[in-house]
Amino acid sequence: MEYKVVFRNDFICILRYGEKYFIESYKNGMSLDEFNTLMGNLKMIRVISFAEVRNALLYAPKERKPFGIQKPRIEVEITPDQLQAYLILNVEEKELEPVNRETLTKEIIAELFEQDIKFGIKNEIFSSKLTNQNKILIAEGKPAINGKDAVISMYEINEPKPELVEDGKADYYEMNLIHRVVEGEWLGDKVDPTLGIDGQTVKGEIIKAVDGKNYPLLYDKNTVKEEYKDGVTTLYSKNPGAAVYKGDKISVSNYLEIHGNVSFNTGNVDFDGFLTVKGTIEDNFSISAVDDIEILGEFGVGSIKEILSSKGNIYIRGGIAGKNKAVIKSKKDIYTKFISDATIICEGSVYVGFYCMNSNIIAKEVIVESSKGRIVGGSVQAAIRIEAAEFGTRSEIRTILKIEGFDRNALQSEFVSIEQHIDSQKEQLNKVKQLISVYSSSDKITDENQLILDKVNQNYSYLMDAIKEFEYKRKKIKDYLKTPGEGAVIVKKKCHPKVRIEIKNDAVEVKQEIICDAFCYRNNEIITL
Repeated sequence: MEYKVVFRNDFICILRYGEKYFIESYKNGMSLDEFNTLMGNLKMIRVISFAEVRNALLYAPKERKPFGIQKPRIEVEITPDQLQAYLILNVEEKELEPVNRETLTKEIIAELFEQDIKFGIKNEIFSSKLTNQNKILIAEGKPAINGKDAVISMYEINEPKPELVEDGKADYYEMNLIHRVVEGEWLGDKVDPTLGIDGQTVKGEIIKAVDGKNYPLLYDKNTVKEEYKDGVTTLYSKNPGAAVYKGDKISVSNYLEIHGNVSFNTGNVDFDGFLTVKGTIEDNFSISAVDDIEILGEFGVGSIKEILSSKGNIYIRGGIAGKNKAVIKSKKDIYTKFISDATIICEGSVYVGFYCMNSNIIAKEVIVESSKGRIVGGSVQAAIRIEAAEFGTRSEIRTILKIEGFDRNALQSEFVSIEQHIDSQKEQLNKVKQLISVYSSSDKITDENQLILDKVNQNYSYLMDAIKEFEYKRKKIKDYLKTPGEGAVIVKKKCHPKVRIEIKNDAVEVKQEIICDAFCYRNNEIITL
């Protein structure tokens, strides 16, 4: 085999020997830029030693040294995901012309065959313009398209939150406590998951797609029905009632609506479910319900005998003018425009729109929301805090505020423990979701798998119930921990004389008007902030 001269001028000579290229120089005068331009024309050479090139140009004359190798005439690069293959040509320019391309085309096809590329070949490339040393997309696979997960939309039940309106003429304390539904009302729907579409690499290998995950549509089958059409399962109420959630499971609970007043026409009301009174409760009558109670009459209630919710909340739109007789008891929270001359016993929080006068209240928290709100007279006892703009009056009406107080460290420990429970149960929930996806993904579910799926769905519902209960407790404790000290009376504006404040084992008698942010218990005593 002999050396073949590829290029020669007055300065250098480039020779080929087999697959290698050599450079020798005669004299100085050729720059690196000029050499790079030359390499742009000699596209078949791949420089592997720039040091030898530099020495030959800068220190001429230099004897023959290897500096490059022969590029393959045809290179094929396949992307790591094997979805694209690119062609790179290193041939003489005349071979790229359409009239001279027959041999080159056969070589390209042979190289594709050698690389096992058989799918998505772009045959139009062979008759289009070709260039050297540019990546040309010669084959393209088909990516897998994963299926879409089931999409669930459900009836929304927002957390009760009263709206306080003070417009100078009439004050309002509005909220939507009970979510009433009629028979056949929409309660939710689920769009089925879709199947994935497999893909294929340029080598013809199948890329498996992932089918969309299926999720259960949880509902109480006794009060909610489902209809399936065109890939969508829709939930409807079987009967009128109150929409409620137990965990993630929606149901329609017993609901009673009294369009007028509770009076001699209705008698006392005792109901197993949710109760709405459109009017009022006349004096000396009582009502009780297991779940939420709302009394929507504009003028509220007067000297009623009792209002009792054994498991729910109570909302009295127009306020309470109890005439030292009315008793209101609630398992959860109480919301009302005002309280006057009444007894309130609440295991949750009492939210009052505008004022509380001459009443006896026991609750976790008592909060008067108006910027002009006040607590005057009576005895208000809370476990965590009492909050209002003003306490007492200039006329020095005796007002007693009692805070049971709490152990901040113990409450913080409980908060951390609850968060850990939530995290743990969410991990279990994710595992249950995976099981549901597995057992409900088959087109034909066996009886055995259906039994397993039913048990898994029950477990899912149980976990959701537990998580929601813990999240409710976490939210409450987080709110309690915002209280300064270990129990406090929050004063937004001022506190008048004749107000007695008791927190844990300490007490303060207010003897003159005080402007402060709060009375709180800290370091075994009551201090002002």
